[in-house]
Amino acid sequence: MKEILFIAGLFFFVGNVHADTDVNFRGTLIVDPCIVNTSSAEQTIEFGNIAASTFINHKRSAGERFKITLAECDLSLGSTVSITFNGTAAGQQPDAFSVTGTAEGIGIVLEDAEGKMITPNVSLESLPLNAGETVLEYMAYVQGPDYKEIKQGSFVSQVTFTLAYE
Repeated sequence: MKEILFIAGLFFFVGNVHADTDVNFRGTLIVDPCIVNTSSAEQTIEFGNIAASTFINHKRSAGERFKITLAECDLSLGSTVSITFNGTAAGQQPDAFSVTGTAEGIGIVLEDAEGKMITPNVSLESLPLNAGETVLEYMAYVQGPDYKEIKQGSFVSQVTFTLAYE
């Protein structure tokens, strides 16, 4: 009987034990050298209607230009910018961004202003910033390298971009 009371007393003691712990939060506030112009932050690039037969003799559609404008650039805070276009690569086309919808066999390909292909999720070479405004120009294409795999229908592709300043 004494053993039972001792065990019951031990449980009572354990139930009243308190522990104090700390949670630390850390971070760094930064100032970006430029702000993204509101017209560049959310864009929709319209390809319109593209004939599936385009991909019989061509691997790409006609291109659509788009730009990202960086405003109020302060070169004392950074003099270069690199951009990464983030999204899901199109399975059979690792150099293209995947699409969703009813269309099949296509992907979205991006090129920089010099015509260099942009690989999904790979940072581009740094570019110099201009004091005030810097405009980054790109081209987008619908790519369908194998006409036999093309299925007509609507499509959407979501790509985000990340800017890194130095």
